[in-house]
Amino acid sequence: MGASDAIAWQRTGLGTEWAPIQSLYPQKIKFVRCYQADEVWSDCAPYSSGTTGHKSTDVLLSCAYFEMVDTADEPSTGDALSLLLHKGGTVCSDGFNDNAANAICRNMGAVGAISWTTAGTAKWSATQNEYPINMGDVSCNSVTDEWVDCTYATTANDCDHSQDVLLSCVYFELVDASREPSDGSELSLLLYRGGTVCSDGFDDTAADAVCRTMGASGASEWSTTESADWADFLTNSRILVDDIYCTSNEWSECTFTYSTPNCSHAKDILISCEE
Repeated sequence: MGASDAIAWQRTGLGTEWAPIQSLYPQKIKFVRCYQADEVWSDCAPYSSGTTGHKSTDVLLSCAYFEMVDTADEPSTGDALSLLLHKGGTVCSDGFNDNAANAICRNMGAVGAISWTTAGTAKWSATQNEYPINMGDVSCNSVTDEWVDCTYATTANDCDHSQDVLLSCVYFELVDASREPSDGSELSLLLYRGGTVCSDGFDDTAADAVCRTMGASGASEWSTTESADWADFLTNSRILVDDIYCTSNEWSECTFTYSTPNCSHAKDILISCEE
């Protein structure tokens, strides 16, 4: 469908507001199996065509049409300032604000925005000129707005590429042993995109950089999850980040390995942050 990723999905359930619409359509696909996060639809067979008649299992899906690219026009994780795209075109900064930045980052699966600015520099021009300007006049009125609460125009005739939005997003979050969000005042489990972070390569500089992306001034302390208190939580968690190396306390100066760790949960990071 041309989207960069899924935001969320769920089953409709029985007797919901979707029932009148569902009754208009046969159920065409069932038993879908996709085994890897980076698979495309053609990799997801086998699946079956036909109907079970159980409309409670129909799928509701929302998709992210935002994505980010770096100066080499390669896909970016968005941890550092990157060119924001929507449906293959850039986003004009007219009307754009911190509320919009946070809503868009959350739409892409992040906790919120680190920072945003306009392109306006020569190093982005080669990449930008390959894209049309697809969006402008973005308006998100509240800090708690989700993207569905925002308005925008699909044309931006009064914009040029110097006004294209560059955006970076926060993918880190902290939780306690009960899986509840933590304010980071005490040692808490560090997550990145919902997975744990291995301590290989991690040091005090990396700890400061991570806390700073979450709005803190730096790290108070950090440790690893050798305690049995975390065992139940970690059993159902994936390790997503490994080999973090930071040359300064800015996350943009860090490198890491994503999704291919050679680590164990005993080395997952616990961290607390300073206000």
